[in-house]
Amino acid sequence: MIKTSLQFLFALLFSSLCFCQPQGKIMFSYDEAGNQTSRFYILISNRSSNAANTDVKKLKDDDLFTSDVSEKIKYFPNPVKEELFVQWTNDAEKSVQTITLYNSAGMQLQVFKISETENTSTINFKDLPSGFYSVELFYTNGDQKNLKVIKQ
Repeated sequence: MIKTSLQFLFALLFSSLCFCQPQGKIMFSYDEAGNQTSRFYILISNRSSNAANTDVKKLKDDDLFTSDVSEKIKYFPNPVKEELFVQWTNDAEKSVQTITLYNSAGMQLQVFKISETENTSTINFKDLPSGFYSVELFYTNGDQKNLKVIKQ
């Protein structure tokens, strides 16, 4: 009875390791002027590292979460494992000037300077511990927008 239970437990553990949730990465392509022309979500299967198990699909606006602080700010994914993609809309009155990443204690971790022509940014969470983070967008007119992000 104990041997059968151990075999079942081992089989369950092995199957969960083989078929765990796939990882992904967001990739971008740009034209000669530096404008983003497309973005792709690359889904990488955990079963094998060969190219046959890699699926590429276009990341659509429906894949992005609209923030609760502004409909002009979208992000993906939340919770995040490695990278957070943030997209915003600049207008004539204001544009994003910097993006600052804070931990749950309010300590500033990273600051990203943004040019007026940019409307996207990717923030690396790979080396950060699991927990709650705040991503704050600072605008040229003094406005601030704060996104709440969970790192798995």
